[in-house]
Amino acid sequence: KVLKGQVELPNSKRRVTSWAMYTPKNEKFWKNAIEYLNDAIYYYSLWNGNYPYNNVTAVDGTISAGGGMEYPNITVIGNSSSAFDLEVVIVHEVGHNWFYGQLGTNERVHGWMDEGLNTLNELRYVQTKYPGNTALSNMVMNGRFHLNDLSHHDLSDITYRVIAGIGEDQPIETHSVDFAPINYGVIMYQKTGLVFTYLKDYLGDELFDECMRTY
Repeated sequence: KVLKGQVELPNSKRRVTSWAMYTPKNEKFWKNAIEYLNDAIYYYSLWNGNYPYNNVTAVDGTISAGGGMEYPNITVIGNSSSAFDLEVVIVHEVGHNWFYGQLGTNERVHGWMDEGLNTLNELRYVQTKYPGNTALSNMVMNGRFHLNDLSHHDLSDITYRVIAGIGEDQPIETHSVDFAPINYGVIMYQKTGLVFTYLKDYLGDELFDECMRTY
């Protein structure tokens, strides 16, 4: 099935065409995919500078590269367990159009410049659109074990704190092949996202956004 939509960029007012292509068996989660694509393009453009392409596409596909795999203009999405999970993956993968897509950063050498800055924007997106979310609590046995009111941001925070607490932390600026297997995701993605979220909160949104657009 194919859905087609359109989103107006917040600064230039230029319109971008959005496409969602999915198999009927996954329609339950994908039926609102245009909303996810349009919101991703809008917020990432607002914070980082306008999306430079004319189309954005998400394709439902069974892949082995984790939840999704990004390419300029198009992202291939793996199976999701909920509509929220699908939205987060779509937003994250679309975000790569800014970090590596536009900038051409070398993810093997400076992975944080792509995955980490993208995770910052993913965290900010969820906090902005779902400020009262309990994503982590929902993952952990629906709030059992007294882990209540824990958000998408808390998932990154607690994941990193566990790694740091057991003495397995590594610097953000580490070559991809030098990361411990568990740290490729925790440090490059989550730690960087947390560090830059802290920087954003310290500087304030207006100054931070000016810095990111300049970058």
